Formats: sequence, structure tokens, C-alpha cells
Amino acid sequence: MSKPLTRRDLFGSVANGFCGAALASLLSRDIYGAESETAGPRIYDLTPRQPHFTPKAKSVIHLFMNGGPSQMDLFDPKPVLTKHHGEAYFDKVAADLTGPEQAGGLMKSPFQFAQYGQSGMWVSELMPHLAKHVDDLCMIRSMYTAHPNHEPALFQIHSGRTIPGRPSLGSWVVYGLGSENQSLPAYVVLDDPLGLPVNGQQNWQAGFFRPCTRERASAPTGRQF
Repeated sequence: MSKPLTRRDLFGSVANGFCGAALASLLSRDIYGAESETAGPRIYDLTPRQPHFTPKAKSVIHLFMNGGPSQMDLFDPKPVLTKHHGEAYFDKVAADLTGPEQAGGLMKSPFQFAQYGQSGMWVSELMPHLAKHVDDLCMIRSMYTAHPNHEPALFQIHSGRTIPGRPSLGSWVVYGLGSENQSLPAYVVLDDPLGLPVNGQQNWQAGFFRPCTRERASAPTGRQF
């Protein structure tokens, strides 16, 4: 007569079964290929794809400076703001803001600006070393947001929209160009050791990207370290 199956034995067998199934799936994809009868079609197809044009850059590092200095103190002088420095403005602020009268008067940048390089790029006195290399930089001045709150602004800078659920920049790049590996995170976010910005990990989500067709299957997800 066989030994009765205890609850401990049951959970041990179930766990081994799950681990074995996961291991068999991973090994079958590597040994037999992504579209064998054993492995089935690949769910996340992140194989490298050629871009429409020959790229000049081999890699991109996106630095998001959460809580960094304002562009009006770095690259974007506002002569009209300087002209109206100290004037009250709360009566012109959007009515949906809470306590606009607490904003006080307008404040000009306390730093001096000058033009540098052949491009004539404006740079403040805060960055004298960067000012020497402005002709090697590309400054985009057409980006803006019309929302005053931090959460929608963060969604917009990472995904282009002020609402959650949209793919972030890293997810779009992987969707279009693929990845050199099929088992590691498609893109990586290195967060500030002091803490995450508002919205947390939602800032770098894959959004609505889900596996679709075999040729264009894509759910490029990132991992945060």
C-alpha cells in the first residue's frame, strides 16, 4: 500500500511541477527554436529590426532630471518676464488652480544670459563649461505642456500624453527597433536612490503595448533597478 499523500507532499509536487513547466518552456525556446511544436510561437518578439534610415547614433541615454533647475534659469531667457518682474499675476492664473493668490508676483531669472558659439545659443552663467560646446548640442524649444500639475506633466514628458496608460519612450524604441536579447529586460530605468518621482514606475510603463501578431508581436516592458 502506497504512503498517503500529505499536504506538504502535495505542495512540494505542485511547486516542482510549476518550476519544471517554466524551465521546459525556456529550454525549448533555446534548443528547438521559437516556433517549434514544443515551444509554440514566440509571444514577445523583440528581435532586432532595421530602422527606416541608417542611424548615426549607436546608443541613447535619456536623463530625466526630476526637480532640476528651470529652463528659464539655464537655456531660455524671458525678457518679457524680466520687464514685468515683481508685478502681481494671480488674477490672470487659471481659475481651476487652488489658492492662486499665494503665487505672489512675477519673478525674473536671477542669472545673466549670453549667446555662445556659431549657433548663438543662449546659456546662463550657471553653465560656463557647457557654453563652450553649444555647437555640438541640439536644443529643442518647441516642447511645452499646458497642464500645471506634476503628475500629468511627468506622463507627458515620458509618453507624450498627460494621461496614464500610454507607452513610454523606452517602450516605443523597443517596439520599433527590437532588442539584442530576448530574455533580459527590453529597457532599463535607473532611478534616483533618494526616491521615485511622482507617478512612480508608471512613468516608464509599456502602456497599451501587448502581444499582437507574430510578425509584430510586442510587449516591450522595462525593469527598474
